[in-house]
This record gives sequence, C-alpha cells and structure tokens, in this order.
Amino acid sequence: MVKYEEYDADTDVADNHDKAWTTLGLNYYFKGHYAKLALNYILKDESGQHLHDNTFLTQFQVKF
Repeated sequence: MVKYEEYDADTDVADNHDKAWTTLGLNYYFKGHYAKLALNYILKDESGQHLHDNTFLTQFQVKF
C-alpha cells in the first residue's frame, strides 16, 4: 500500500509551512480474514520544521 497526503493550513499565504506525508504499508492476513497484521512506515516532510519524526506503526487485528 502507498498513500500520499498533503496539508496546507492557509492556502492564501505562501509561508512554506506545508506538510506532506508518504505512507508505505503492508497488510498480511492470517486464516482468511480472521486476523490481520498491518505494518506502516510514514515519511514526514514538514516544511519549516527540521524534525526527524518519521513513524513506524504496527497493528494486529482479530475477528471473533
């Protein structure tokens, strides 16, 4: 899975404080669709900020 998000809080001002996130993900299903493991890595490009806050997310979901 690949997802791209972009956010500009004030489109009338060109202040370069925009945010752009790219998510790379993988979903793996166990026993049909009764259990799922989701892995996501989010690359964050937040203009105006020099933060290194990329995020790795995991989720395990069970249906019963």
